[in-house]
Amino acid sequence: MWQADTFDPVTIEKELGYAQSIGLNCMRVFLHHLAWQQAPGGFKYRMEQYLAIASSKNIKTIFVFFDDCWNESYVSGKQPAPKPGIHNSGWLRDPGKLLYQDSTLMSALETYEKDILQ
Repeated sequence: MWQADTFDPVTIEKELGYAQSIGLNCMRVFLHHLAWQQAPGGFKYRMEQYLAIASSKNIKTIFVFFDDCWNESYVSGKQPAPKPGIHNSGWLRDPGKLLYQDSTLMSALETYEKDILQ
């Protein structure tokens, strides 16, 4: 969702409209450090776009930094297609197993989190 090539404000507008129409007023939205790492400024700009759309629908957002569900590996670029009938089957962990394989990742994750929180 957060990569420049796949960020889709039209779909976000439509889906948050659905949420608003059934009375939802808060969304939990997952971030991924890899999209930030590729282009921090672009990532934060896309977050701002999302927040503007959500605000227009009177929807608050809780951003989630890290998650350890589903696929343990990730790469930038086109992501795996969801598997029909399997909940969150295209989901990618952040940071996943790479945390144990890359000794510099913890420092990068700290920088990412601090940058977003600022």
